[in-house]
Amino acid sequence: MARSLRVLLLNVLLLALHWPLYAQVYPVQVTPRLLPPYTLNVSDYHMGTTEKLVVLLTNTDLSKPTLQVRLKMSIQGQNAKLINRDEMYYPPITLDAGVPLRVSLNDLAPYFNADNLVLQGITRAQYLQTKKLPEGFYQFCFEVYEYNTNRLIGRSNCAMAWLSLLDPPLLNLPRNGESIAWKEPTNIIFQWTPRNMGSPTAAFNTEYEFTVVELWDNDIAPAAAFGTSQPLYRTTTQATTLLYGPTEPLLIPGKRYGWRIRAQASDGSQNSDTYRNNGYSEIFWFTYQQDCPMPFNVQSEVSGGRATISWNAALQQ
Repeated sequence: MARSLRVLLLNVLLLALHWPLYAQVYPVQVTPRLLPPYTLNVSDYHMGTTEKLVVLLTNTDLSKPTLQVRLKMSIQGQNAKLINRDEMYYPPITLDAGVPLRVSLNDLAPYFNADNLVLQGITRAQYLQTKKLPEGFYQFCFEVYEYNTNRLIGRSNCAMAWLSLLDPPLLNLPRNGESIAWKEPTNIIFQWTPRNMGSPTAAFNTEYEFTVVELWDNDIAPAAAFGTSQPLYRTTTQATTLLYGPTEPLLIPGKRYGWRIRAQASDGSQNSDTYRNNGYSEIFWFTYQQDCPMPFNVQSEVSGGRATISWNAALQQ
C-alpha cells in the first residue's frame, strides 16, 4: 500500500514538472522590427509608403494549415504606454503553416486607433492632436491570439529603440556677420558641425542641404529676409564642408548674403519627426566686400623729425 502511494505521488510530481513545458509551446513565432531612422510620430508606423515597424509572423504548427489570428500591441516607455484593448474589433489575419507573413503599414493601423488603446502618461486628446510619443526609450511588443478562441498562441516579443529628436547642425564658417573680401576667382569655404553623430541610425544616413540667398533689403533682419528671398544656390552634400567656387552662381561685391544648412535623411524620408526645427540650422549672413585695390605711387619724405607719406588711390573698375 505504501509502495503504491509512493509510485502515485512520483507520477503526479513528474506530471507537474512536465506540464509547464507542454503549456509553454506557442505555435506562432512573433518577430517585431523597428526600421531606422526612428521617429516619434505614431502615424509613421502605420501610414505612408515607407515601413517603420514590421511584425513577422510564422505559423509553425504544420497540423493546422491555416490559423486565424489577431495581434495585441503594447508600446511602453518611460513617459508613456499604449496598450491594445482586448474587447475591441481587429480584422483577422490568416497565417499559412510554414509561410512567414509580414505585417506592416495599413495592416497595423487598427492597433494604433485611439479607440483601441489604453493610454498611460499621455491623454487621448494629446494622442489625437499631436500623434507623437514623448522622447525616451521604448519597447514595441506584440502577442498573437487565436481569433475565435482568444487563446494566446504567440508569445510576446519586443523591438526596442531610443526615440528622440536630433539637433540641427551648428554653423561655423563664415562667421555670422563676417565681411568677406572679393576675390577672383571666387573661393569661399562654408563649414558646419553636425549634431547627430551620437545617433546610431542617423550618423551614417544623413545629407545636408546647403542654401544661400541674396539679402536684398538691408533694413530687414537677415533671418527674416532669408525667408522672403529666392535661393541663389541650393545643393546637397554628405560632407560638412562646401567650397563655393567659380562654377557656382556669381556673388556681387557690396551685397549681403544669408546661408543655412538643413540636415535630412539621405533616403528621402521626412524630417519633421527626426530633427528639431525640421532639421534647419540657424541663419548666418555675410557681406561680400567690394574689391579694394592697393594704392600705387606710395612716397615718403622725412623732414624735421616728421614723415610725410603720399600715395595715389587706385581707380575703381
